[in-house]
Amino acid sequence: MKLFDHDLNWSKDDIVGWLGISFVVMFIVAMGSVYVYVTGLPRPDPVTLCHPKYPAKSHTILLVDKTDPFYDKTDEKLYELIVSEKDKLPQFDRLSLYLVTGLPAAPVELLFSLCNPGTRETAKWYYQNPARVHRQFEEKFVAPLLHAMNELRNVQTAQQSPILEAIQSISTIAGIPPTGPNRRLIIVSDMLQNVPGIYRHYDNHDPYQDLRSTQYFKLTAPSLHGMIVTVHYIAREKYKRHQGNWHQAFWEAYFLASGVGHVSFIPFSAITSDGSDDDDDDDDD
Repeated sequence: MKLFDHDLNWSKDDIVGWLGISFVVMFIVAMGSVYVYVTGLPRPDPVTLCHPKYPAKSHTILLVDKTDPFYDKTDEKLYELIVSEKDKLPQFDRLSLYLVTGLPAAPVELLFSLCNPGTRETAKWYYQNPARVHRQFEEKFVAPLLHAMNELRNVQTAQQSPILEAIQSISTIAGIPPTGPNRRLIIVSDMLQNVPGIYRHYDNHDPYQDLRSTQYFKLTAPSLHGMIVTVHYIAREKYKRHQGNWHQAFWEAYFLASGVGHVSFIPFSAITSDGSDDDDDDDDD
């Protein structure tokens, strides 16, 4: 049976011509694929490392409060926590590290905020060069994070601990989505608010509802709708009577009223009155 109404009588020159055209087309496609593979286009943003084709689906924000002293074990646990969050951050998602300062007017300092460009193992095979992606991960993502972690070792203590102001500031920072379930706020702190003359947990053990009725609350109220909050709670024996159940209840009410999707407290370390840290102590009332 014939497929066409006429026979195809191709000459040798026709066959050679078509083979030549096919070879050229295949060569162009192959070279284009090699070019994309080698150059890794499209590339992440050179400043943020966020990818134009794959917007971040999640943002993990670590807020560290060292306005009161940390000691060796607490510092080591902090670095382990940061490394853990780095290791489980999906490719193209964002990790930020902020420090609570002792300045209520400027309560946070940005130490690090980048998207994970991916590793050799997570590189997109169809357009990314695994070696280039891994080199960018080590040089542009891991190295700045290690630098920020080293900066944390040299942080000085402060006379004030503006934790309410810091959380409110985090909620308004550009680049942190105002809504969405994939935002995580991880706080490492003793959570002892201390702004003398305005509001201090050392003077005031009133429930959160009393704070909410004040003008001060209106100035510091955050918007945390849908955010997942985890507090790595540092218990300090020196301030034992100011912490414990009432203190965590205060912060739980505060976060839930701010619209968070979930809040949890995890014992982080217990710092004794002699200036050491004991991971085995419990934080009692």
